[in-house]
Amino acid sequence: MESDFIKISEIFVSIQGEGDSVGRLALFIRVQGCPLDCVWCDTRYSTSFEGGEKKSTEELSNIIKEFSKSKGGMIVFTGGEPLFYQDAISETLRMYSPNHVEFETSGIYLPSESIRRFKFNVSPKLSNAKLSGGESMYKKIYENLKEFTNLNSIFKFVISNECELNEVIEIQEKYNLPKERVFLMPEGVSLEEIVNKSKFIIPFCLEHGFNYSPRLQIILGIK
Repeated sequence: MESDFIKISEIFVSIQGEGDSVGRLALFIRVQGCPLDCVWCDTRYSTSFEGGEKKSTEELSNIIKEFSKSKGGMIVFTGGEPLFYQDAISETLRMYSPNHVEFETSGIYLPSESIRRFKFNVSPKLSNAKLSGGESMYKKIYENLKEFTNLNSIFKFVISNECELNEVIEIQEKYNLPKERVFLMPEGVSLEEIVNKSKFIIPFCLEHGFNYSPRLQIILGIK
């Protein structure tokens, strides 16, 4: 993991489109690089560790300070995999409230003590992701879930088809994920896909006590 710089794919202001912070104004800091290589990744341009722009912790700190001063929204680190850069990121967040910072992570890395006070939106991968690391990578992610349940975390599952719904139940029960912190959301890159898959996801959530998450960035065609 890097500790003296962060490779950035893009930085933009939008609203949070997923999870339990839907609709909140946010500065999104998308880091460059992810070890998973999910087949359905909708930000594939941010997965390679070869791309992106290097920024020092001081540069990133100044960007965050300016946003907080002018707009006052939340800060969302996304990716890529932001916890790959957690040591460097922690240096930029010393003065920030836990209520104003979220990390969107696959769960492949556990957070260090320096950032454990913040919010984690964990997206454990189902078999539909077809991770390049195979079973060993799935195992590592799932074993980390128990630790994330002890932190301020939610768990977002991306659903491609109805067959995967039972897979969610198996993971939730095996790793004792609190149902009220589990969110199911449709996989897709178009409004039509989101709507069609939501038609079987929402009834399942109602039946089993899970939460449904829209993906406003796709529904509304925004960042």
